[in-house]
Amino acid sequence: MIAGSYEMPGAALLACGACVECGAGLVRLAFPEQAYAAVTAAVPEKVLLPLASNRFGRISAQEEKRLLDALSNATACLVGCGLGLDYDTKAIVRAVLQSTSVPVVLDADGINAVCDDIDMIREAKAPVILTPHPGEAARLLGCTAREIQADRMGACAALCEKTGATVVLKGAGTVISADGKRFFYVNPLEVDPAACTVDPRKRHVHPARQAWFGCACCPPNLARVIGSVGQYAWTKTQDTLFVHLHIGGEVLLQTRSGESHVLMESEFPWEGNFSVRFPDGCGDIFTLAVRIPAWCAGQYTVEGAENAKRWVRDGYLYLQKAWSVQDALQFNFAMHPQFVRSDARVRENIGKVALVRGPLVYCMEEADNGKDLHLCTLDTAAEIDVSWETLLPHTRVPVLTASGFRIYYPEAAPPLYAPAVPPKRENARYRFIPYYLWANRTAGEMQVWTRAEGNTGFAGEKKC
Repeated sequence: MIAGSYEMPGAALLACGACVECGAGLVRLAFPEQAYAAVTAAVPEKVLLPLASNRFGRISAQEEKRLLDALSNATACLVGCGLGLDYDTKAIVRAVLQSTSVPVVLDADGINAVCDDIDMIREAKAPVILTPHPGEAARLLGCTAREIQADRMGACAALCEKTGATVVLKGAGTVISADGKRFFYVNPLEVDPAACTVDPRKRHVHPARQAWFGCACCPPNLARVIGSVGQYAWTKTQDTLFVHLHIGGEVLLQTRSGESHVLMESEFPWEGNFSVRFPDGCGDIFTLAVRIPAWCAGQYTVEGAENAKRWVRDGYLYLQKAWSVQDALQFNFAMHPQFVRSDARVRENIGKVALVRGPLVYCMEEADNGKDLHLCTLDTAAEIDVSWETLLPHTRVPVLTASGFRIYYPEAAPPLYAPAVPPKRENARYRFIPYYLWANRTAGEMQVWTRAEGNTGFAGEKKC
């Protein structure tokens, strides 16, 4: 396994641990010596091959011969988890593909290293397995992640044809139960327990979280994503740090004046507060580019950037100056609850809306709203109330309450078909919880998309 860097040792540790737990036998990890302290702190079963580091704390290309010598005794090779991307990484990946005779799995930065020269995969000496997520697959095919998701099987076929490799296209992550012991394999937007039992088309949808699946790829995939989340949260160019995800963390920058740390703290996904500090300062001018979430509808404030040059481009706020120890940026993105609708081409959702607040999608459950959720209708012209509640032990979250009505027919046993007369209406208040928490209390109906009347669009917020 060729993985890890000074910045991202966790990705290598998680991948190593997964291999050991899955019974892969002897696992040998080649990693940069600058990450030695972090790597040796966990997974004692692995065999280590510390290698010389370049100035970014990544494996140096000068270690190519030692790597290839080590591979002569291997039966398979994994390349990429947390490696980081630079000239040395690309040289190492090229050498492995050209020289080794054992199957090679390319993941993460192993894939990114070949995006500019995809023929390296087709010309590889040994079989290659690619494990891209939609974004990485898009880079390999020169398209967008949205296009990949629109036709995942077609994208896999195109990648196989273009590279000659075996392709495992990763999908959406799973949802884990609040106690961490049960999970879902699929993430449905509507569940009727009766239909899950009697309808063969829906037997793969479970109304309750499961302890295990025959093909349980989701938990290790989630662990791998957590280990590599830094690659999704931040990217760097020579003079710009891009903040894609508003999460807490620390980034080490290499500037002309030396190393500089950037510290970020976040109250996401519950509140829209996000802060950035520069504990080392920086003598050089560099740019911070922070993504403006679409859900805030352009409603945000920034404190502490009064002396910075600023502009907005492609959904990012750019702030440029020579940052000092005294600089502290405080962002606040408006986090109002909102009704959203689908594109008109989504036939099943015509006349329906979903509730979101900030980055979270909400759903209604039978536990709060009773059975027959398909008979519920929302009034999108009314306010949405927000209240903080402890739904489960140690789980205090914002719960949304919206007004609407429930339709019903007075007949005790209505016939299958009857004259079309307006149904009775009964005013109702509906509770919505964050989608990721559904089915943690009791099995029952659940739905994300609900029938609506009134204006679909932005809703006011009244805090309780």
